[in-house]
Amino acid sequence: MTTDELQCNECGDWFLDRGGLKNHKTALHVNEILVGESKQLVKRTDEGFRCPICEKHFVLTNSYRQHLAREGLSATIPRTIKIGDNSDKQQPAIISEANHDNVENTPTDKASQHIPPVTLELENVLAAPRKRKRFSVSDAILDSCGSLFADDDTKNLKISLSKAGQWKTISYDCGDREFGFMTSQETTAIMLQSNPPVGVWKSPLPDQDVQITPSTLTDADSFIHHMKTSSKAAKQLTRTGHTELTEELCNILNRDWLEYPQLRCCGPQILAGAILVEGTTAIILNTIESYSRDCLTDAHHEQRQLGSPSSFPERRGLYGYLNISLLNTADGQKLVLGTRTCNLLVTSSLRLDKESVNLGPSATHFAPSEKTRVFVDLESIHSAKSMLPNKQQTSVL
Repeated sequence: MTTDELQCNECGDWFLDRGGLKNHKTALHVNEILVGESKQLVKRTDEGFRCPICEKHFVLTNSYRQHLAREGLSATIPRTIKIGDNSDKQQPAIISEANHDNVENTPTDKASQHIPPVTLELENVLAAPRKRKRFSVSDAILDSCGSLFADDDTKNLKISLSKAGQWKTISYDCGDREFGFMTSQETTAIMLQSNPPVGVWKSPLPDQDVQITPSTLTDADSFIHHMKTSSKAAKQLTRTGHTELTEELCNILNRDWLEYPQLRCCGPQILAGAILVEGTTAIILNTIESYSRDCLTDAHHEQRQLGSPSSFPERRGLYGYLNISLLNTADGQKLVLGTRTCNLLVTSSLRLDKESVNLGPSATHFAPSEKTRVFVDLESIHSAKSMLPNKQQTSVL
């Protein structure tokens, strides 16, 4: 082999071996391709090869081949085109293995007779455009792994791994292209609902080399997102927004009802739709009743007897003076969020991690602690903000 045999006689580029030179010539210097069963001749232009279905252009021959395969069309390089090294030997280069025998056994002059006039072929395409075949489950798996055109062993391995991981497949249709993805069953249910969430595609942040311990606090946004999407009410909860309770909001709940009488209504509004999380269990608060600790502001104020349990916060907690407790009373256990000026009784709640509903003041399916986290509903906070300036507020929005 001489050094001249490793130089492309089309553009002058040099290569280390014949394989690299052959791939280069196939990708960039093939100027004609026979497309479809009718062997329509498509010539390379300055923009590349044009797809007869979607009219997109492709510079690389291999990219054009992959695109036509997705459109259900075969693609063959005419036998008279020279590829490989710079010798005069003519080598057939078959892109579609299905048409290998036909092209090998068909003389060039006879093959050209099967190429219809360009105007006739365009008329046929415009009159009856071909529909792109949708992905099957296996197609979506292989596309997500970049193995749609891999060998059979690789394909079988990718499909087996997806089954072992219990992944579910979805596809994203862009009109001229379909993309396959693998994800969890919960995410699949959310993304395939009639009104899926709309957002922006992003790359996730790189993993940090941090040792995870039981005391490590998960990022609030990721944590509450996981609780909502994995719950039994995921379809409804994905339309809501939540943020962790702040000390500012907790201070508002601790204001004096004599000075701010509107807090009788604003307190329940702030906590309506809130999610309480304790370890791996979580509940959403549907309805809350507020009671003052002072008989001057509320005839139904908390009436304590000596030794009876109370929701009064004696020291600061995660969010300030807020005590979330399960009180044992003569009427049963009651879930109460207590501040220094009032207590907020939960009268209806729903477990998110399993099917369990509590209606009425008795709560039996949630046990809070000092580490219980509170995530408030953004829509409820927005409603409460409009209520706070009005001292004449007498009802919840």
